[in-house]
Amino acid sequence: SVFTFEGAHADWCAFHPDNRLFALTTSSSSGANYLRFVDGLTGREISQWRDVYPGEGSRFTSTGDLLVLDELPVEEDSLWAISAIDGQQGSRRELLRFPNRPMTPMLTPDGGTLLVRTWLDGHLVIEIWDLATGRQRATLDTNGFTFPEMDVSPDGRLLAVAVQWVSAKAVEPDGVQIWDLVEGKQISTITGYEGTATQARI
Repeated sequence: SVFTFEGAHADWCAFHPDNRLFALTTSSSSGANYLRFVDGLTGREISQWRDVYPGEGSRFTSTGDLLVLDELPVEEDSLWAISAIDGQQGSRRELLRFPNRPMTPMLTPDGGTLLVRTWLDGHLVIEIWDLATGRQRATLDTNGFTFPEMDVSPDGRLLAVAVQWVSAKAVEPDGVQIWDLVEGKQISTITGYEGTATQARI
């Protein structure tokens, strides 16, 4: 199928896990920017949102219910907001705000926990936030530079993270780290392959 939007061009897109619904952004020379949810089989636009900008790591959850976004700074307080949009129902809710730019926001399958990457002492860590209380539950220190790609197991207990570069403080080689999200502890590091890990799926 080919989808066209008069006077606009597509900048970003992501597929729903059922491979039917997809989301995309369009922009035009007039300055109109939209996030659109489209049925891939019929071409019918289900919903649209003006001036919503998906950022790095924006994606559908593993259950396909919500699209998590890291948005532009809010002008009045200069905080970064992460929101979730249900494209089928046309609803939107803000999850949390951060003083520094969060990266690769990801929800666990049950929708109760938010994971984001951020900087700490020159390297990247993964913060775990409880959405019911709005409080940070744990910080997972990878001791290096992690790629945007990470993945949560279907039961929400395990996290796989690809680590590309390791700092001088690191004790682990490059590889894929497996973390227990309930305990907040690293279980293992998978290494021994040729090359550098850039993605992780679990």
